[in-house]
Amino acid sequence: MRIAMIGVAALCALIVIAAVAVPEGEIATLNVIDEEGHPHPIQLWRVEIDGTSYLRATDPGADWLLELRRQPAVTLGAGLHAGEIPVPVFAEVVDTDPDLRRRVTAAMARKYGVADRIWAAIRGRDVSVPVRLVPRPAETAS
Repeated sequence: MRIAMIGVAALCALIVIAAVAVPEGEIATLNVIDEEGHPHPIQLWRVEIDGTSYLRATDPGADWLLELRRQPAVTLGAGLHAGEIPVPVFAEVVDTDPDLRRRVTAAMARKYGVADRIWAAIRGRDVSVPVRLVPRPAETAS
């Protein structure tokens, strides 16, 4: 039992180290919309590849990923920093392109370093799901 408790404590320490290792401003806030139309801010890592922003779900069954499949018109920002203006985007779940998964995984590893390696040890990378962010026009007020 003692060994199990030490293992759990070590895992918790790794999670805290991974969270602290990400520099300020490197977390994107994605505002997903639930079935009742309520926004839910989710903090995620973001990388840019060839001028396009990507997020990554480490769990293909994550609630926020399921919400994106149902309602891909979301906003990015306005949740982490006061005064931040949300940017309207389409969040395209791209789970049928293993090459893109590898590219996003490599970009995350380069950008987030040790923190990404810790998350990979905990969650793995083989089932991760890339999410492409495509700008959409802002809604006009009526």
